[in-house]
Amino acid sequence: MNQNRIQAYINLIQQLLNSPTERKDKILATNQELLDQGFLQTIIMMAQTSAEKGNQEAQELLLTFAVELSEKLDISITENTSATATPLEYLEFLTQVLQATHESKNNPQIIHPILQENLNKLDQGLVETLQTWATSTLVEIKPEEAHSIAADIVNFSNQIQEFTLGDKANNLEIAITGYKTALTVYNNASKTHQWVSIINNLGTAYLNRIYGDKSVNIEKAIEIYQSALKLIDREDIPQDWARIQSNLGNAYSHRIEGDKAKNIEQSIVAYQRALEIITKENYPQQWATIQNNLANTYLTRITGKVGDNIELAIDAYQKALQIIDREENSLDWAVTQSNLGNAYLNRMTENVEKNIEQAIATYQQALKIINRENQPYQWANIQKNLGIAYLNRFTGKKSKNIELAITAYQQALTEITPIDHLLDWVIISINLGTAYLHRDTAEIIENIELSIAVYQQVLQVINPEKFALWWGIIHKNLGDAYSYQVRENIENITDFYQNIELAITAYQQALNIFTVENFPLECLQIYRKLGDLGFQKENWLLAIESYQVAIKLLEITQSLANTEVSYQEMLAESIYMYGNIVECYVKIEEYEQALEYVEASRSRRLVELMMINDIDKNEEKPAEVEEYYDLQQQINQLNFDTTRINKPITVGSQFSIKEIKLENQEKISLLKEKQQKNWQKIWSSDRVLAEQLQVTYLTFSDIQQLVKDGQTAIIDFYSTRNNTYIFLLTQQQLTVHICQGEGVD
Repeated sequence: MNQNRIQAYINLIQQLLNSPTERKDKILATNQELLDQGFLQTIIMMAQTSAEKGNQEAQELLLTFAVELSEKLDISITENTSATATPLEYLEFLTQVLQATHESKNNPQIIHPILQENLNKLDQGLVETLQTWATSTLVEIKPEEAHSIAADIVNFSNQIQEFTLGDKANNLEIAITGYKTALTVYNNASKTHQWVSIINNLGTAYLNRIYGDKSVNIEKAIEIYQSALKLIDREDIPQDWARIQSNLGNAYSHRIEGDKAKNIEQSIVAYQRALEIITKENYPQQWATIQNNLANTYLTRITGKVGDNIELAIDAYQKALQIIDREENSLDWAVTQSNLGNAYLNRMTENVEKNIEQAIATYQQALKIINRENQPYQWANIQKNLGIAYLNRFTGKKSKNIELAITAYQQALTEITPIDHLLDWVIISINLGTAYLHRDTAEIIENIELSIAVYQQVLQVINPEKFALWWGIIHKNLGDAYSYQVRENIENITDFYQNIELAITAYQQALNIFTVENFPLECLQIYRKLGDLGFQKENWLLAIESYQVAIKLLEITQSLANTEVSYQEMLAESIYMYGNIVECYVKIEEYEQALEYVEASRSRRLVELMMINDIDKNEEKPAEVEEYYDLQQQINQLNFDTTRINKPITVGSQFSIKEIKLENQEKISLLKEKQQKNWQKIWSSDRVLAEQLQVTYLTFSDIQQLVKDGQTAIIDFYSTRNNTYIFLLTQQQLTVHICQGEGVD
């Protein structure tokens, strides 16, 4: 029931009461759209108001009129299909609770027991009763009385918004109605503390509202906060101004409409403005709450460097924990510890081992307060993240850490199901499958089968379109699992080839999601493994096609590695591809391409040595080189957002292939274009330096041109894992001699 309709009821009732009997039927006939249960309920409310004022005559007149009208319209006075009590019972309860609020001076120990005794009345019926009664009452009494009743309504609304029993959705609707009603008395012209408090609480109620469209409710909250900030002066009521800024920060951090990155930035700005007034010294608890919210926002931030944002989040969490007392606010303390653990787990500093240990320590602190009984969902989430930490842990025995990870994931899955928390369930299941795959026990085949079973179970539940990224991850992991089975079942020829085919199919499915443009690191791994499978199966064309892509990706992914150490690890597990592709080309007797990859392998190694020896990181670099590296750093940052899917998935993880393409790809293309122009400038002045930044390779034609005459030949020795190849190149032909079994292994 909206405010305009209630006012229309009141106007019609006043018109009927002031009209002679013979005109009443005509008035009713022209207002048929208002003749309903709500109209009768409004008459009863007005009768009750008259009784409270001591106007017995008006009360009797209204009740008599209500009875006559109910008979004429064939509407029961007590009928209310959406309510669990009669209108009079709602009104009596409302009167009782408002009186208790007033007399107890808003004491929750008095008010909450009354609410608990009347849970059946905390519904839409009470919303309509409050709206109707307040509208008809507040306009008829003196301003001082109206302010007093409005204050009681506000206090009651605050109490029911915090009330933990009953239906939370209904409680919020009652609170919203109360705040709106009170604002008819406390208008914005006064700009008083009371008015600002009501506005603040109304915005918070909309932000938490369950009924209606969530996006619309958040927009309403933002509108309320922004309207208030336009009317109030920071200097006059600084604390209220800061509270609205803090709540506006909350609204923007949850906003669905608009650009996500912009919303997060607006959230951060609002929190920072609030912290200009709310300091650790004068409002410590509020300061700690804002620091915690600010930290959460930094963890989801899109703008800026990911590593810097994580450091800002850690700093803010640590500040919050300086104030939040474990004994007095145990749950807040534990949640902040858990959030701090998430930040440590995603931290990008080089001391990864220390970060993981700090994450584990904070999760264990949180679990001293949060358990399965008091906070089952939060407990399960901490178990999930603890599992991620153990799975990535360096300290201690690897096999023990994997067992701890498996236990943590299994614990989490006791509370997180695909029915209630599908995305969380998918993430935990994928991680559990990965843990089984790396389990260091004697039952290797059994663990691989457990891993495959988990992945297949998830694929049966998720929609490949809605969960495209996770669908791709699962197929990539399935490819790994079947590849492990290839290795373990090498003596069983039937299983060997069957598992190779299953692995190839899984990897190819994954490549429908992981594209070279958006996921270069993932594609490097997948194409390398596809090449290996083709090589094992002696499918030389598959191996060549896969290795070609993987080698191209290896050339560009040094800049995507987080550290020099991680790049060296990447290179160590991928460099053999040059040897394998050489063998493949020799197998199909395409010797020219084989020789090109021989020289590519050597060029890659030579440039790495030159970079190590000639470009000392401590020496001052030319301005063009500095610019080249700066552009590369910007490209890395954007690429990192697309490759962090292999990182621990914790706070605010919402990955979308479409979003990544739209938000990052255009920026990356522009930066690469600018970087290439910069490289060409370096090339024109120092070719050797330019080739240290971007490797260029000789084609077969380039190599053959080095043979000056018919009396000259180039002899090239190249060893792979299996064989040594001797290439003999003259102006007329290229021949290859194979030293079988004389490889580096």
